[in-house]
Amino acid sequence: MAALAWTGPALEDLRQIHQFIARDSKQYAGIMVRRIRTAVSRLGHFPKRGRMVPELPESQYREILVGQYRVVYRHVEERDMVLVLAVMHGSRLLPPLIEGR
Repeated sequence: MAALAWTGPALEDLRQIHQFIARDSKQYAGIMVRRIRTAVSRLGHFPKRGRMVPELPESQYREILVGQYRVVYRHVEERDMVLVLAVMHGSRLLPPLIEGR
């Protein structure tokens, strides 16, 4: 099983998603964050489960879709680790967002 690691920016993304949804419903905000965390936890068993990021087909980045959100990650094979880089709404542009993460 691959280890899971969240980058600081990815955790901040998750916090901001919670804050945004909580403006309308704290209950739904909690449900969505749990759905995202559960989906990410499954990557430990199946790190190649996600699709290649369409905008970056030649990269090592993969993504899973959870509702309207994209979870961008990279499987670091030599360390058998899944590194979560970003969690974003599906309508956001990817390349500028993940630079430097």
